[in-house]
Order: sequence, then structure tokens, then C-alpha cells
Amino acid sequence: MPSIPWRGWRVSSAEIAAELVEAFKKIWGSGSAIETYGWGARMEDLLRNSLIALIEARLTLCDLPRFLIDSDFRENVLERVEHPIAKRYFQRFNALAPRTREEWMESTLNKVNAFLSDDRIREMFSFERSSFNLREIMDNRKILLIKLDRGRLKENGDLIGSLLMTKIRMAAFSRSDIPKEKRVPFYLYIDEFQNFATKEFIDTLSEARKYGLSLIMAHQNLSQLPKDLQDSILTNCGIQCYFRVCRRDAEILAKEAFETTGMEVKAVRLSPEYSDYDWFTYPEEWEKYFQELQQLPNRCFYAKHKIEGGILPLYTAEVLPAYEEFGIEKERFEEILSQTFFGRKYLVERKPKEAKRVLEKPIPREEEEPRNLEEIIATMTPFDKAVLWAIGVGNYKASEIYEEGNKKLKEWGCSTRDYSEFKKKLYEFAKLPEEGGKGLIEFTKLGKSFCYWLSKWGEIAFAEKFGIPSDRAINELGGGGKPSKAVALEVIKEWLEPEGYKVKAEEEIETDLTESGKGYTDLVAEKDGEVLRIEIEHRSPKEQIERNIRKNLEYADTLYIITSDETAKRKVIQVAFKTMFKLRREESDKTLKIRIASVDELKKCEFKSWLEVSNQ
Repeated sequence: MPSIPWRGWRVSSAEIAAELVEAFKKIWGSGSAIETYGWGARMEDLLRNSLIALIEARLTLCDLPRFLIDSDFRENVLERVEHPIAKRYFQRFNALAPRTREEWMESTLNKVNAFLSDDRIREMFSFERSSFNLREIMDNRKILLIKLDRGRLKENGDLIGSLLMTKIRMAAFSRSDIPKEKRVPFYLYIDEFQNFATKEFIDTLSEARKYGLSLIMAHQNLSQLPKDLQDSILTNCGIQCYFRVCRRDAEILAKEAFETTGMEVKAVRLSPEYSDYDWFTYPEEWEKYFQELQQLPNRCFYAKHKIEGGILPLYTAEVLPAYEEFGIEKERFEEILSQTFFGRKYLVERKPKEAKRVLEKPIPREEEEPRNLEEIIATMTPFDKAVLWAIGVGNYKASEIYEEGNKKLKEWGCSTRDYSEFKKKLYEFAKLPEEGGKGLIEFTKLGKSFCYWLSKWGEIAFAEKFGIPSDRAINELGGGGKPSKAVALEVIKEWLEPEGYKVKAEEEIETDLTESGKGYTDLVAEKDGEVLRIEIEHRSPKEQIERNIRKNLEYADTLYIITSDETAKRKVIQVAFKTMFKLRREESDKTLKIRIASVDELKKCEFKSWLEVSNQ
């Protein structure tokens, strides 16, 4: 599978990002797609700055979801970014309230995750360097064949085609570093080119010739093209070929191809004394040309040479299969192809490779028969089901758990190529009765469903299945703060509700610390008029932690902060010391308190004894 990353484009990160945004916009932000996919200025701004950051940090498009979701990962990436606008953008982005950040990210993540969910697409965009060099192909007269099967790739094929068109355009324009006479002509043939034509494609049409790039493009009708692209094609294309067209296109193209003179004879009446001529009127003459383009026979067309002038009626010869052209049997022709390197690689259809199965011991022949989904699922434990479902929806770059999950799938005889169907079926079977704990819990974040198996103390199936600490399981499963925060909230509710507290998640409060004037408390517990305000911290930046402390201490004298692990706890303690020092100088008449503990600490001690019953 060829890879098409952005390394080696010989232009700035901002230029590459602008080209990529246009390619995405072609699919998700034009015409009716704006309503369907919700493309807007905010989404475009976030996508552009995210791409600039990833390009400068030498990461790939596959890292984009993690970059947006995981604040720690984002901070590490931004340390390697030099672009001033992108850095300022994410300083403002990181300062937003968590819920606001989620709203900003949601539309971008929906589209990028849908694009990367295809295994083939993800593989193409997961490499730092490209597997082919377009500039080298152009300069050395090489041939590049690209098949974008829309039946298999669907809209992803259009997006890949748009990105390839962008790379070709930039490779051609990079020839400005060599004299014009040394630019080797390169011919680009594009079928159904309207699927790949971005806004920048218009520049390609008007300027490509000077860089030695010639385009031969085919499409079906003019309604497939935006008006500005139609005008550019009719203006810049030196040779235009018109096959049989519809009425609307005939009325446009006939006026491009033909000229009316008012002198064309419609009929002649002869007599011994004189000849009487009947002439076509101008409207009748145009109508004749319109119908001529509408009624062309198969394989017949008009070719107009705009550079040298004139129009010719032509026809295409019937193309016979290659073995008939050479006068040999089909079987013999296929045998010859299979014996040549080029034929084996490009002309003989390859059968899909089956994944190799590593077997510890020989399996009897009757057991090698593939099992259906119901049979596979019937042999799985509840933990197996929860783990595999969670694996299907998370972000697991270089994750040991993901590798283990794939191994397990292969052991059960289920190919990863059928994984999407398997996952869908799995979810139906995974809703099981409680077994020694709370059972399967489902959360929906950023439009995606995350499922966890919570046992007595809230450990997730990952920790129990693979024997790793629960804190690490939370991090691996979520790839960021939101899913792990949801787990912590669920666990704390289980501790508070039996004590008679009414628990409310994400209560909205007014505050001057945000641009919107609104903020949220992660968890508010009420009992007999007493209120406990609880914040959950996982991987928030220090500025966000300080804002969370300040906004909550405006409404209560005591704030409880529960962290997902010891790393988060140490970070919160550092920020809390500095913030409390400032607050005690600003509000010396108040007695303010902060209680801090990690989830694992609270499991070991009595949670009730840790809480103070009243805000004093």
C-alpha cells in the first residue's frame, strides 16, 4: 500500500496545511455537504492550525485525533512547533472550558475518525515518509498508475484523490528551481476528475503548462463542476473533445465549438428560370448544432483545437482485449503476464493474503473450519467481550493492549478485515447481567461510544484482563482525560449515593474566569442542605486547574479534588499551593480549604472519612 504523507513537499507547513484543508473542504464543505457535514469557519480554523502543528512536529494525519483529545500529548507536540499563529491559537484553545473544547473538537473528530476508520486509509497516512517521490517520477519520465476504486473506497477515494492532486500540483510547481527548457513534459490523465478538483485546481489549469504539466481530463457533464471551474476549463483547455451530451451541455458547448454565419442554406428550390434559396435563421442554426451534439453516435465526437483553430468530427476505434490484439489465446497471454515482473505486479489480479495464524499445537482438520460470529461469541467471557468492544472505539497508537486484542481476535479465528461487522455484533451480545460488579457501562463522548466493565472498586476490564495497574488502564483506554473522568465520576457516585447524597454531574455556574462567563463543576453532591463540590482532574494543563480551583471556591469554602493517578495528584498539589497562596492574600477574611486524593488512595481508605460533611 503506497503512503502519501506530507514530508518532502518542499513548501512551508502553512502552505501544506492550506492545501490539505482545501482537499478536506472539497468533500465536507462544498454545496449540500455543508449542511450534511457541518463545515464552518471554526472547524476550518481548528483543522488548519492542528495540521500546521502536526507537520512541524513531524507527525502524521493519524495522530490528529490524539492531538485534539489528549492534552498532555498536545502540549508535547506544541513544544516542537515554531509557527507563531498556531502556537497562539492553541494557547487560547487550551484555556477554554472543557465542555467548550469538546464542542469545538466534535465536528473535526467526527470527520477525521470516519476517514481513518478504514484500515487501508489509516495505513496510507501512518508513515512519516512517502513511499514514492512525485517530483522524481516527473523528472525521470516514470509512469505512475493509481486506482481509486470508488465502489470500495467510497468518499475516502475522492479525498485521497484530492490529496494526490495536491501533491502532484505542488511537485509540478516545485520545478521553478530548474530552467524552463529542462522541465520534462509530464502528462497527467484523470478520469472523473470532478471528484478530485479542489479550489486550487483552477490555479493548476491556468499555470500548469509553464511547469511542464499537461492534463488530460474526462468527466460526464458540466453540472458536475462548479461555475468557476467550468469557466477555467473552457478557457484554458487547448483541445476539447465533445461526445454525446445532454441538452443543457449542448447549449453551452455548441457555442464554444461552432460559429453561426446566417449564410447556411436550409433548402434550395430549382426551376428553369432561377434558383430559390431558403436560409437558416440564427436560432435555427444554433438549434441544428445543439441537436448535432445531442445525437452523436457511440464513439463519435467533435474535437476542437483552440490553439491552432478548427473543429474536426472524429471517432474512437474499438479497443479489443490485449490477447486478441496479439492474436494469442487468453490462457497463454495470462501465463506470459505471470512470468514478467511488471505483469505479476500490476496486470495480474492478486488474491487477498490470509493472515497467518500462529498455532501452539496442530489442530485437527475438523476444528479448522471457520466459526460464525454467534459461535465465537458464545465461547467468550464477559471480560473478553468488554475488552474487545472497548478496543474498537479508542485511540491506541503503539498500545500493547491493542496488539494483544488483535492477537486474541486471530486466536478466535476472526479476521481483522471483518472487525467492523464483528464489533457491531459484539455490542449486541455484550449487554450482560451484572457479575460481581456494576457490569458494562457505556459513555458517549465526542459522538463516540466508550464501554467499560466496572468491577467492585471500578477497575476496568483492561486492568483485570491484562494484569496492568488500573491507572494505566484508564490512560490506555481513553487516550486522554475525558473517558477516564467519566469512569471516576461513576465510581464516586457509587460511593456518595448510598450515603444519601443527591449527585449531579457538570453543574453550570457563573464565573468571570471564562470568556463566556460560564463554567462547570464536575460533581455536586447535596444532602440536607449541605453541598460538596468535587473536581476530577486527569491531564488538565496547570492554567485550567487553577481556573477550576478559583471558580469553585467562589461558591464554597472547601473544594474536593480527586485525581485519576499519582502523577495528576502531584501536579494538582503544586498548582493548589500557588493558587491558595494568592487567594489568601486576595481574600484574607475567608478560610479556604482544598482536599486532594487519588482514586486509588480512596479505594484503600474509607471514602466517607476523607470527606468533610459540611463546608466550613
